[in-house]
Amino acid sequence: MTGHYSSSLLGEADLKGTVKGRAIEFTMTLSVQGNSFDVTYTGTVEDANSMKGTINFAGMGEGTFTAKRK
Repeated sequence: MTGHYSSSLLGEADLKGTVKGRAIEFTMTLSVQGNSFDVTYTGTVEDANSMKGTINFAGMGEGTFTAKRK
């Protein structure tokens, strides 16, 4: 999987990852105030239009995400 991430808070970055069955994982490198760090998303495809899972911020913290196709 490849794509492009865009956020008003964290900026923009290209991403790459894998889809195996319903499991997804993708990583991007973001830069905040001159410091670069990797952000990794892992989760599952819920249906044809959505996915959800966890986000790891370079081992400094975690969160959850949900995504829906526009």
